[in-house]
Amino acid sequence: MPRSERPLDPGDTPLLRFAADLRKLRESAGSPVYRQLSVKAHYSVAVLSEAAGGRKLPSLAVTLAYVDACGGDLAEWEQKWRAVADVQEAPADADNGQAPYPGLSAFQIEDAARFHGRGALLAHLSNQILDRRLVVVFGASGAGKSSLLRAGLAAAGLRDGIDGLGPQPTVVFTPGPHPFDECALGLSRLTAASVTEMRTELRADPTALHLRLRQVLADQPASRDALIIVDQFEEVFTLCADEDERLAFITALLHVASAPTSSARLVLGVRADFFGHCLQYPQLRGVLGEGPVLVGAMTADELRVAITKPAADLGYTVETALVTRLVSEATNQPGVLPLMSHALLETWRRRQGITLTAAGYDAAGGISHALSRTAESVYIGLSAEQQAVARQVFLRLTALGDGTEDTRRRVDRAELDHVDGLDEVLTALVDARLVTVDRDSVDIAHEALISHWPRLREWLTEDRDGLRAHRQLTEAAEIWDSLNRDDGALYRGARLELARDWVKSRTPSLSHRERAFFDRSVDVCQQELLAAKRQARRQRRFIALLVVLLVALSGTTAYSLITQQTVAQQRDDATVQNVIDRIPTVALGNRELAAELAVAVYRLDPTPRTRGLLLAASTAADRIAFGIGETEPILSPALNSTSTLYAYQLGRTIRVASSRTGDPEVVLPEPPADDLSRYLVRDDFALSGDGSHLAVVRQGDNYANVVELWDISDVRNPKVVRSYPTDTGVVVAFTPDSRVLAISSAGEHGSGTDTTGKTITSKIDLRTWLWDVTDPTASQPMAVLPEAVRARQFSADGSTLITIPVSESMRTGKDDFTSVPDDPWKIWDLKAARSGQAVQPLETKAVPELDDIGVSPDGRLFAGLRHTDGASTLSLFRKGPSGALTKIGEVTSDVITSGPVAFSPDGKRLAARQGDDTAIVWDVGNPAAPSEFASIPGLSDRSARLVSFTSDGRLTVVGGSGVETRGLDPDAATTQICAAVSKSALPRDKWAPWGSFFPSMDVPEPCSH
Repeated sequence: MPRSERPLDPGDTPLLRFAADLRKLRESAGSPVYRQLSVKAHYSVAVLSEAAGGRKLPSLAVTLAYVDACGGDLAEWEQKWRAVADVQEAPADADNGQAPYPGLSAFQIEDAARFHGRGALLAHLSNQILDRRLVVVFGASGAGKSSLLRAGLAAAGLRDGIDGLGPQPTVVFTPGPHPFDECALGLSRLTAASVTEMRTELRADPTALHLRLRQVLADQPASRDALIIVDQFEEVFTLCADEDERLAFITALLHVASAPTSSARLVLGVRADFFGHCLQYPQLRGVLGEGPVLVGAMTADELRVAITKPAADLGYTVETALVTRLVSEATNQPGVLPLMSHALLETWRRRQGITLTAAGYDAAGGISHALSRTAESVYIGLSAEQQAVARQVFLRLTALGDGTEDTRRRVDRAELDHVDGLDEVLTALVDARLVTVDRDSVDIAHEALISHWPRLREWLTEDRDGLRAHRQLTEAAEIWDSLNRDDGALYRGARLELARDWVKSRTPSLSHRERAFFDRSVDVCQQELLAAKRQARRQRRFIALLVVLLVALSGTTAYSLITQQTVAQQRDDATVQNVIDRIPTVALGNRELAAELAVAVYRLDPTPRTRGLLLAASTAADRIAFGIGETEPILSPALNSTSTLYAYQLGRTIRVASSRTGDPEVVLPEPPADDLSRYLVRDDFALSGDGSHLAVVRQGDNYANVVELWDISDVRNPKVVRSYPTDTGVVVAFTPDSRVLAISSAGEHGSGTDTTGKTITSKIDLRTWLWDVTDPTASQPMAVLPEAVRARQFSADGSTLITIPVSESMRTGKDDFTSVPDDPWKIWDLKAARSGQAVQPLETKAVPELDDIGVSPDGRLFAGLRHTDGASTLSLFRKGPSGALTKIGEVTSDVITSGPVAFSPDGKRLAARQGDDTAIVWDVGNPAAPSEFASIPGLSDRSARLVSFTSDGRLTVVGGSGVETRGLDPDAATTQICAAVSKSALPRDKWAPWGSFFPSMDVPEPCSH
């Protein structure tokens, strides 16, 4: 007979009541013995018996297994467990003993005694430093680079030296916005020299760093090199906005490492996703070629030591079950260490006596949720006003990534001096170890907070363009302040207008320095406008006086003067035109000179053509080539609605790649060699806006066509989730919200099956079918648009669709199909379709025949192109409440453009193609008075197929061999060109002297200093 269960201890605590309820649940299940429960629950008899013993809260996993074996309600018991955990496992007093783990923060030099698990890697790194004077350490965010460099390497250098021969001078610093400032501050710990003196010296001459180090070490033994550790070296790319300072700092470090008389050994710690940034600097390529040290994930044995040894050193123990779980969850996860450390810290706060338990770990949220739970708990505990302050703080402490993950950004306290109630909020965040504060700066404890706290991620994504504009204003204000607030560093032109629009629409919280910079920019702009008006008035008066004088002079004298002025003006115009025509030829031999000429002619004659030359001359464009290293032609490139991804056909497969890097993210499997079908090679696939789905048109049996819907959210395992039957020529397109797929066809009837095997049929005669892709089992489309052969363009909100006919051959799989319908294009209001109502096109008879048409993001403005007699006319139409279109503006360009027509995200710019290598951009900010903004020639791909815009308003052009993205700000282009010219080693007069381009004009070199 089984032994009776031990009575519960006397008392009435939440834990005892919880244990009693577990025992009652077992009784209601027929009082099965624990051996029977063990078989069902897959836990040992001892574990299950202890769960209902009332002496220790069982883990959530054990509790749910116990309840499930007894037939209880799992959701109800999980709530009960959490209620007890909140009381029983409440965090211990933070001052009740020293914590074994640092939480989100990296181990520092003073934490060396509790830094464990990296002995082998530290020994390898030390050997590399003894062999080479400069070593680069790469690792993912959260892999433990900073802890290794500080508590491991730096502590070893200060204690015994990395060679074990005695302490050596050691400096650790992070670059921050001004690397030389941080370097001078670090060196000041080794010498009596003032920080200001060293900073000035290093900025003036980067090679002085080598000399300063030799001076510092003059009294040291000859064998004792200084150990200089630059942690978070990626900050030279994310926080340092001055390219000259960045380059000088890199030069200084490499000079220290390469000088024959060098007396230092350098270590650079870099986040792995910034490897490409390092390769952009030739000085660093050689160092990287020697082989960096990689910080990867800890092994299982190393994890056990890192978990148990810090606790044991302070007299604590960790439950074996908890160690096993942590090792299982953290193995092969290189970025998990700060999350594990934070979870362990929260578990230590919920310890039972001297034991860190699995129950306490579950109560804290584990590796997956401990950090977000802590951050959310602190945030919710703040008042509404304090929550607003916390939001400001975290947004300012984050640097937005450009092709990389967002990173933390250390800020000076002065940048937060305008925030009321800051000290109380910072105290709460520091106590929770979410941020760190020193005398002058504030910083996020670790970047893991950025990626693992959903609320912060939401803040960073809801207005990313606004945050980017704010960060640019912050940096510009800092530069202005560093230049003694020189008016020459103020915002002007397009940048000031963008800042004005942003401040007006967002009413941001600006720091005192930012507010002073912005207000001064506006004031100076107004002063310059008033000065220009006064100058114009003086010129008008002078002209009036000149007219009077001309009347008074003899006719011959007046005629001679006017003729001379006319001839001079015509001569100057011809000179400028000659330079414009010569720029493409000059660029073949000297790109920097051609770019500088583009700046000069734009300033002399700011027309759409010269503005386009200026933008084309800028080397700031991102150019990504399709299928690098492939020999087959690239077919049918396509962009998603945000221009962040592109797809292209290469041979018999389709690839999806990032528009920023060009790296293939998804490769569809190639059809078998004995399958003669191929993906169709024109307009035969489409990407969803979120990049999760790809629609592909394939030839099926008997020459029929089939639209395959691929789920590519798992980039390693793309799979077909639905097949839509069609018959002949097919075009596919997604709504920008990725919820609806439009399939346009011309043909007869089709039938097929979905992924569940259910048969579906479709009549596809000159129609566009709208399918809800969120329901892959739907047997019928949401709506069918009659006589709509080709889905051309959706509005950004997905409420409007433009369809156009096909007035050329479509490959149908059987006979080619040609359509020349009466109505050239149709506009559909899809709001009715989404609600299941019948859909009819809007009335467009009052609109003249157009060759192409586009719709604005809000679906209310339409742009039509018509080609006549060697010119293109752009017409703008406004949709009224009744749906009727009214023409409100028009402009004619003396070039032939071709569609599709693309609006910018803000609806203020419009773009189309001219030929194969030119993009035309119009300014439609005032639809009643549109104007040509720029004609950008010389696109790198001379087979341009389509144009689009990125979410931040940059122009994207896709062709047969690549995708090119470039900005449209002439001021930014000028700045970039002059920066490139200043660094060029090619003499400016290699092609021809500057004066030879403007023989009769006094035109200074725009980039000369």
